[in-house]
Amino acid sequence: ACGFGAYYLFHTITYTYVLKGEEGLQLASYNRYIYTYYLGWLIGAAVLLYFAAAAEENRMRLRNVVAVTGVGIIALCCVWVRPELSVLNFPITAYNSRHILQARKATADTFLAPEDKIYLISQGDNAQNFYRYAYEFLPATLVPMIEGGTFCAPNFDPEEFMYGTVVDKNKFSAYLIEKQCNRVFINEINEYFEEEFASIFTDGLSAYKKQGTRYYTVTVNGSSVTLSPCKEAAIP
Repeated sequence: ACGFGAYYLFHTITYTYVLKGEEGLQLASYNRYIYTYYLGWLIGAAVLLYFAAAAEENRMRLRNVVAVTGVGIIALCCVWVRPELSVLNFPITAYNSRHILQARKATADTFLAPEDKIYLISQGDNAQNFYRYAYEFLPATLVPMIEGGTFCAPNFDPEEFMYGTVVDKNKFSAYLIEKQCNRVFINEINEYFEEEFASIFTDGLSAYKKQGTRYYTVTVNGSSVTLSPCKEAAIP
């Protein structure tokens, strides 16, 4: 009972403060969260049954039944569970996005330091790439994205950019200074970002657009910043 209550407390916090708005109302990914709880109880019950069999006269028979049942469940999962619901039988193409992500990070292995603080620019993202890159960039620190993560103009459509937030170059500069960021990594930009923020890039984003440079060095100039390309990090 205590475990069940604690687990639902976790759900309450998640859907109130993490998955806000429509996602919270729709209980997005709820099945994925509750299945782990059910699976834990199933495994626990199987383990208790297995050890309880040691006290029975037919303990070997009971243990064999438990073992065969477990193997049968695994076999059924391999045959019947749809690939999108598990990692079983995933084709290599399912990991293309991860391989691209790792390749983009690898171009910085020669100059990134553990003490670096990096800001991720990923326009149109739902914040998933933040968590992916946060892991890849370790031991360097990926600084939290500003609110929703996607920079938008004041008149943006919330339905088009669910994770959008109003940010201009002054707010962005102030945030980089506040968080003491010394690097910026570009995963994806859009038309608004190019129009509003190109002026704080020393190359006007030409290195990113023409040479594939995704890493920029932050230089603080009083209350403003300039971003200069790391040419050694260019990738197609």
